[in-house]
Amino acid sequence: MTRAPRGPRPAAVTRLLGRIHGLDPWLRPLRPARTAARRALLRAYPPPNAARWIGVEAPVVPGVRLRLDPRSYIEWEVLFTGYEPEVRELLRRALRPRDAAIDVGANVGAHTLVMAATGARVVACEPNPSLRARLEINLELNGLDNVAVRPYALAAESGSVILHVPADPVHSGGASLAAGLHEHLEESEEVIVEAVTVDELVAREGIDKLRLLKVDVEGLEAAVLAGAAGVLERDRPDLAFEFTRDWWAATGGSLDQVLDRLRALGYRSRMVTWRGLRPIPPSPPERMNVWATIRG
Repeated sequence: MTRAPRGPRPAAVTRLLGRIHGLDPWLRPLRPARTAARRALLRAYPPPNAARWIGVEAPVVPGVRLRLDPRSYIEWEVLFTGYEPEVRELLRRALRPRDAAIDVGANVGAHTLVMAATGARVVACEPNPSLRARLEINLELNGLDNVAVRPYALAAESGSVILHVPADPVHSGGASLAAGLHEHLEESEEVIVEAVTVDELVAREGIDKLRLLKVDVEGLEAAVLAGAAGVLERDRPDLAFEFTRDWWAATGGSLDQVLDRLRALGYRSRMVTWRGLRPIPPSPPERMNVWATIRG
C-alpha cells in the first residue's frame, strides 16, 4: 500500500490554527494569528509550487481527513491553515444525525465531509468530473456511506448546460456556468453537464425535510436559490452561500433581492467574519459568506 506523502513540517502545527474561529468570543483574540500565519505560508509555500505534496492527507475535523492536491487554493488552505473555519463550524453546529443537507459545489469535500461527520444525510453535488472523482475517493478514505454524490450543476432551471473548468490546477475550484466570469476561465475546458433545481433535487432524493443548504457556485448562487423557492417555503433550511459582488453583477444576481425574499420567509441573514456573525452592511464587502437562518 502506497503511503501518502508527508506535507511540510510547519503545516502540522499551523493547521491547528484552522480550529480557531470567530463564533465563540473567547477565541476571537487568537483569530488574527491565522491571518498572519497564512500570509507567511503563502510566501514560503505558494500553491503553484506545491505539486510535490499531491496526495498528502490532512484532517478537516478530528477523525476525518482529506487527500489533497495543495496546488489548489482551497486544498492548500486545508493543508496549512484550515479552510473557512467559521463556515465549517456553522455547518457542524447546524446538523444532527439523520438531518438532510445539500452541498452545492462540493469540490473535493472540504465542507461535505464536515457535514457528513455529524451523521447527517448529505447530497453532494459536484459537476466537475475530476473533482467529483476525488470527492468520492475522500468519502471512501473515511468510510462515510451517508453521502450521495451527484454530478449535477444546480441552477434556476433544469436542462443541459456548459461548465467551464479552469485549466490551471491552482484554480481548479473556480469552474462556473458563466463563461469568462473571471480571468482563470480564459483558458478552460467545456464540459456538458445536467442542471437541476434544488426543488427538483429534493424531490429526486426523497428528502422530506431539508435542514441545511450550502451553495458555492462561482457567481450563480442567486440562481441556485431561485431554484430552491419551493423548499425554502416548505422547510426553511439553514443557508450558507457565497457572495462575490462582481460575479453576481455579471450573472444578473441581486443580493438585495435575495435578502428581501429571505426576510419575507422569516430569515435573518448575516455575513460570516472572523469576528463571528455580523450584520450585512448597506454596502457589503466585495466578497463574503452569508449565513441565513430562521433559528435566531
